[in-house]
Amino acid sequence: SWLGAHIIVAGNMTTGQLMSVLTYAMSILTSLMMLSMVLMMLIIGVGMGIFSSPNTSVIMSSVPGKYRGEASGVVSVVRQTGMMVSMSIAMASIAVIMGSTDNLGPSTYGDFVDTMRLAFSICLGMCVVGILCSWFRGSTDEECLKSI
Repeated sequence: SWLGAHIIVAGNMTTGQLMSVLTYAMSILTSLMMLSMVLMMLIIGVGMGIFSSPNTSVIMSSVPGKYRGEASGVVSVVRQTGMMVSMSIAMASIAVIMGSTDNLGPSTYGDFVDTMRLAFSICLGMCVVGILCSWFRGSTDEECLKSI
């Protein structure tokens, strides 16, 4: 029964991350029309919803009860760090390609779209690495956890 639950959770987490990859790929390949952006944001929201809950469950169930407070704090810090890294990638892309957001105007919309495609491409690569790490992660060693 544990193995079945593990496969279902791992499948849901990978499905959630695959939905995020799909969204990043769509954002690179499509124009930034309002309807396509709404669709992409909907897909990435559902994908993250499918991924986050099982991922947190796996993390928290692999930690002994007395350390769950610290584990929850670490999970929160890592998530916030991930958000900061993605914003840093976007802003670094803007700084490298456009110079700054002060240059944003009708004449530079094409450059802005190229910049966002670059940022989405980098995030797509990071998502693929995350999928591989999630898919090929090892199982927890019960004896190791009991010794803590």
